[in-house]
Amino acid sequence: MAEQLRSFKKILTKKYIKTGTTPVFTGELEKLRGHWDAFVEYKSSELGLQKVQKAKDNASKKVYHHTLGQGGYKLAVPKWEKMEQDLLDRGIQPATMNWPERSRTWFYGHGEAWTH
Repeated sequence: MAEQLRSFKKILTKKYIKTGTTPVFTGELEKLRGHWDAFVEYKSSELGLQKVQKAKDNASKKVYHHTLGQGGYKLAVPKWEKMEQDLLDRGIQPATMNWPERSRTWFYGHGEAWTH
């Protein structure tokens, strides 16, 4: 739900605040009418602009992007387990075999098994 709210606010900012327009408060936007002025004021304030800049700076520093796709760990973990089992069946012990589970899932989740 938090992801949806963040995306919704991002869409509102891009579509209305950056273009200097006000939405028509009907349908799903009807409940925004009483909060719109405060939202615009915050997004235009020094604090709001500082937070946007800080988030952009932090995002630009990100090095490790996940490669799980929409299925997430739910679909990925069985694939990784099968991959490890296939290697074991061929007599190859993966270097990750004795790693803690969290380390292995991070390693596989960031695509490292496929890049080396």
